[in-house]
Amino acid sequence: MLAYSILATTVLLAASIWIGAEFRESKARKTCRRADSLLAMLQEEKARTGIYPADLRAYVRTNVPWRREVLFYYGETNAEVGGVDWQPHHVANSDITLMTFSNRLECMVPIERMSPVSFSSFQVFVFTSEHPRWFKSRLHWSLAGTYVDPPKD
Repeated sequence: MLAYSILATTVLLAASIWIGAEFRESKARKTCRRADSLLAMLQEEKARTGIYPADLRAYVRTNVPWRREVLFYYGETNAEVGGVDWQPHHVANSDITLMTFSNRLECMVPIERMSPVSFSSFQVFVFTSEHPRWFKSRLHWSLAGTYVDPPKD
């Protein structure tokens, strides 16, 4: 009887972990679909003016009616690299991370949150101006820096 109880508990635990992961990915995909309209507007703005908007907060505030339903993160100004950089804990705790600098656009939607078990990476969906479609990736960070895996084409 004890063996059956342990087996049932193990199966239920594994099933709940799998279902939870599927639920988080489905929720992130829904957020990506919602962000598509904003990304299309940003691409149109670049086509019209030659650059992405410099003040994304103001752009989102005036052009995105659903902005209050999601938590945006816009990155941090980084003078060393001459653009915008992001902090992993802010990416993980927001619904949409959106950054532009010059002719480059990056958008990230976290699939999972930062975990004490996996303290150096987590899954995200990424859309960039170089790869203008959503792809699943991992955001990594360490003392050397922070980066996202490129798409597997």
